Formats: sequence, structure tokens, C-alpha cells
Amino acid sequence: KQSAAPRDLSVPFDAARDSRLHHRGREQAYALRERCRDRFLDLLRDYEAARRDANRERLFPPADDAFFFRKRRPQRRGARQTRDAFRDRASQVCRAVPPEHVGWFARVFTDILTAAAAAEDVYDEADDAFWAGSPLETVPGQLRIFALFVVGADAKAFSDSLREVLVATLSEDVDADALPRTRVGEALAKRTAGAALLGFLRSAPNFGSSSQGRPRPADLDVVRVLQSVNDASDARAYFVAAWVCAFLAALQFDAASRREDTAIMDELEAL
Repeated sequence: KQSAAPRDLSVPFDAARDSRLHHRGREQAYALRERCRDRFLDLLRDYEAARRDANRERLFPPADDAFFFRKRRPQRRGARQTRDAFRDRASQVCRAVPPEHVGWFARVFTDILTAAAAAEDVYDEADDAFWAGSPLETVPGQLRIFALFVVGADAKAFSDSLREVLVATLSEDVDADALPRTRVGEALAKRTAGAALLGFLRSAPNFGSSSQGRPRPADLDVVRVLQSVNDASDARAYFVAAWVCAFLAALQFDAASRREDTAIMDELEAL
């Protein structure tokens, strides 16, 4: 069965987010920021192309299997790790983003995530088969590339900024009754995709866990998330319930990768 055609994951220019007028006198930093975005999009395009290729070892060599929670594959004799590996390239992108622009990159990342979630989901049997047996198989197919980037980059500053952007997105006020019908799907996809990735971020080492003796940020706490349904106004209840379900579904990865089934149940007992 032929795999799905590559998706175009680029997003249009947004003056409020991308204009160089926000960076007068800092042309060098602006140019570096744009190169970072181009490298990120190149990586997404290469991943989309690799999804159609039965041999994905260029992006995901056997040497990186453990890093992505995969069962280790035998490595071919003489095979060498190259700079084309997804893990290395994701890390390079985050390291190249100037510290003052990490928040900007997190917003770009979230906008592309939203666009991918709003697009029609095409079942990709080959991609699911490749990640079978890894906790990454629990991540929705159209969002897997973004979870892989977070894992591969392993960048604390980026994970912190991404969490802040996702939480802000979920906190945006929305009135289901006032929203044009043509935009309901877009608004819903934005929140469910953001919540799914936020749930996935629970497993990021810098956010701690009960097993590590470090408290998580409140917005990653299961009880806090469930209470948001009860606190939602009637106009927001539909959207809040949808993104809470997406967040809870993402906990499959947390439990599978870190064996935290007990930790999650301990949080729920507080209810």
C-alpha cells in the first residue's frame, strides 16, 4: 500500500510574528532567525519525504533507536552515523536559535503544528508500522513529527518556551456561539493539537515527575487539567472538553516511556 503524499507544513508570513521591523538594528540576528526557520522546515520536508521511503535509516539510524524508545535494530557493518540524522538536525536547529528568539521559534513551531492538525488526516500505515512498539506510536500520526522534534532536540529552553506558548493558546478566550461556523474546526484543531503536545511534554526531563522528587508545573498536572472542564464557561465548555481529552490521551506516552502509570493515578486520587 502506497504511503501518504508529503504534506506541505510551511506557514504564510505573519507580520506580527515575522516582520523584520521588530528587529531594527539587528539585521544579523534577524537573518540568523530566518535561517533557523528554514532549517526547521527543511527537516520537516525531509521527514515527510522519508515517510514514503521504506528505508528511513538516513533520518533514524539504528544508533538512535534507544533515544526514540525503539527496540534496537542491528546496525549494518561499516555503517556510520551521519549529520543527516533527525536527532542531530533537530538539536542543531534549537542550538542555532538565539536565546532572545527561542520564544519566537516556539510560536512558529506551534503555528505549524496547528496548520498540520487542521489539515485532513491521512492514515499512514507505513509510518505507524515504523514506530510500532515505541511509545511514539501513541502520538497521533499527523502530530508525530512534532513530538519527534521535541525528543530529538532535547532542548530545555525550547521545551520551556513551547510549554508557555501552548498553555497561552489553550487559555485564549473563545466563544463557540460567536465563532463563525467555518472557523470552528480550525479553533478546535488548534486547541486539541496544542493539548496533545502539552500532554506529551509531561515526559520532558526538565518538567520533573513525582518519581524524580520534583513537582511538575501546575499546567501539566492531571487534576488541574480536569478541573478546567468544571471551571469553563458554557461558551467555552465544548472546546475545553475536547482539548482535555486530547491531553489525557497523550498521557499514554508518559506512562509508556517513563512507567508512570502509578504517578498519574496518584494525581487523580486527589480528586
